[in-house]
Amino acid sequence: MNQDYASIMQLFDLVGAESNQDESEEEKVGKDQQESAELGRLSMVAGQYEKAIGHFKKAAEQGRVGFDNLMDLAGAYESADLLPQAFHQYEKAKKIHASGELLLALGNLYRRYGRLKDTVHAFEEAVRLEPENAYLHFRLAEILRQQGFRSASLQAIQGAISTKPEDPFYHYWEGDLLIEMKKFGEAVGALQAAIELSPGDDHLLFLLSVALWGDEKRPEAIRAIRLAGDLNSDKLGHVYALGVYLKADGHEAEAQVELRKAEKIEAYDLHGVERLFRLISLSPPLENE
Repeated sequence: MNQDYASIMQLFDLVGAESNQDESEEEKVGKDQQESAELGRLSMVAGQYEKAIGHFKKAAEQGRVGFDNLMDLAGAYESADLLPQAFHQYEKAKKIHASGELLLALGNLYRRYGRLKDTVHAFEEAVRLEPENAYLHFRLAEILRQQGFRSASLQAIQGAISTKPEDPFYHYWEGDLLIEMKKFGEAVGALQAAIELSPGDDHLLFLLSVALWGDEKRPEAIRAIRLAGDLNSDKLGHVYALGVYLKADGHEAEAQVELRKAEKIEAYDLHGVERLFRLISLSPPLENE
């Protein structure tokens, strides 16, 4: 409470005058382990990581130290950038129960240390422990792709798809990876599966157009990008992509119309389109043409 406002409240004996003490001056303490842990989680949500550490430590003192206590404390240390302390708590938790959740957290911590091989090993162990957890397969695929192991990444994302085939994101991610690997025919199949599960997604149609063009199916690619533009007419990236496709396919006049419409495309969107177009050997139009 503002000090001047509190003084006025006291002067006129108004309701609330007794609340002039700042809450920070009287720190709450949990009555038992459960309450301390809850206070710690509330502090985490509020971004008060040092307070969270204090509450989780108090919880450990108030009862049996279990897996959840150690994970809570490790997460608070990590959020406070106290990485050695976080690592120590994760290792203690691992001796109690080596779960997928723990190994994912430990892998993420290794990643912050720059120990990428250890990150991969931790994620691989997480998948072995919980093979039905699609998210663990995805995280393994993600780190393998970042490390340049695309074939291994493809195998991992296919594990996620086999575990959770109804999730369009995993099909999309596989299609994007296959485009990067220049396996365009397989990418078409993956992206079509994603579109069946999420039919109104214009970005999926854009990626499908890239895969179709790479698979030498130009008319189908142009139809796909036109549909993407119909679904999201404000996306200048789709307009620009259509212009480039039309130009490459010999439709010069129509291409120039679309490219003029896309003149105000933002640099980020332009970079995204051109990054993919390089994979299918499409060069951007010359600026001075």
